[in-house]
Amino acid sequence: MLNAIIRRLHLPFNIDHRRDRVALYAALSVPIGLLMAVAKLVMGVLFFSNWLLIFGTYYLILLIFKIVTLRQYQRIRVKQAPVNTKIRAEQAFLTLGGIGYCLIGLSFGIFCFVMYAHGYNQQFNLNAALIVAMLGFFKLTSAIIGLVRSRHLLSPLITLLKAYSVADGITAIVLTQYALLTYQHSAQATTATGLFGMAVSLLIVLVGIWITVFAAHRDLSLQEQKEQPCKKILVVEDDDQFNAILTRTLVQAGYQAQGASSANDVYNLMYEQTFDLILSDIMMPDIDGYTFAETVRRTDPAIPILFITARDDIASKEKGFNLGIDDYMIKPVQLDEVKMRVHALLRRANIGKSQQLTVGNVTLDADSRVATLADVEVPLTVREFDLLTKFLTYPNHAFSRAELINEFWDLDSETSLRSVDVYITKLRDKFSDADGFAIKTVHGLGYKGVLIND
Repeated sequence: MLNAIIRRLHLPFNIDHRRDRVALYAALSVPIGLLMAVAKLVMGVLFFSNWLLIFGTYYLILLIFKIVTLRQYQRIRVKQAPVNTKIRAEQAFLTLGGIGYCLIGLSFGIFCFVMYAHGYNQQFNLNAALIVAMLGFFKLTSAIIGLVRSRHLLSPLITLLKAYSVADGITAIVLTQYALLTYQHSAQATTATGLFGMAVSLLIVLVGIWITVFAAHRDLSLQEQKEQPCKKILVVEDDDQFNAILTRTLVQAGYQAQGASSANDVYNLMYEQTFDLILSDIMMPDIDGYTFAETVRRTDPAIPILFITARDDIASKEKGFNLGIDDYMIKPVQLDEVKMRVHALLRRANIGKSQQLTVGNVTLDADSRVATLADVEVPLTVREFDLLTKFLTYPNHAFSRAELINEFWDLDSETSLRSVDVYITKLRDKFSDADGFAIKTVHGLGYKGVLIND
């Protein structure tokens, strides 16, 4: 719903990722902040309040820096580039952002010094003082919470926007102090608030220096690695105890491992999600490892397969390698060796130039078998990924349902033409926000992928 409204209004944001929603909310808050700044300036003129004039001017300066940061965020995020590249581009902007943060603190400090030296008290009644106090503490609390939560978004500019909000909240506390002191008819309201404001401005300047010197040059590689999903491994073994041992060993080694003991469980798991590597036995009750490996190779010729079996004869090894497996281990096995073999297979699988297909805001990575929509990963099964790749590789080519079944379904399976329709519906739902293509129905035949720009 919101994405449709955004596209209709041609806004430079999408809300597929939480950081984009944060940016959108920040953009929507700009007009509200502008109205509040203008209101303070107007009331400062009407009631001859120097402090209101100061805060109105300060908020206008703060809004300018927010708008510049939002504009930079929009320019970086709409580019067709890897996520890590965008993160580094945002980080490069932090030097300028830190300088801006320092200027905000300096301007506020100058205003407070003027009031400290030449200001006059402006009386607040009880209701006005309480309202100002509540708004100040609310703004500061919400800004700090937002800043802490934004650290997990891996977006330096979103963190900078939240830092601006913290500066806004801290200075609001200064106005809160002034309102409470004047309500109490304190003779030192202006001087005390001026000193407190200068101390706050010094804190803001120090934070700006930290952003410029340290944050802008911080290495985000470790955080980027943490954002990468761990490798998913499927363990196919009918011995439940050994299956559990292998699965637990791989999980402790940092992988996401799942075990399956029957053919039905295996195929259900593979149709529901994708895996980076398969460990399989050969001798199983309902299906042998050779048949399983042959079926896997028809649907995914690239996924590494490691046989772990009690068969130690050359003929068994030869048959397995001829079917396309990548490695072979004989039981009993050393668990440390299993981990080493798994690591080596995954490393070899990642070697080579990444093969990517990009259409609009959708990217398909054939090596990792990952699909992204506006830089957000879309979970796809093996079959869904292959179908989408087929449509985008051969745009405007109509494929019959029978052709798709013959290529992407097991010939021995009892698959109806209706199954193709179900998968197409799922793909349409998952990529409803794609801006570069659409899957069209060819009545009486099947489906085709159509490039929207064509």
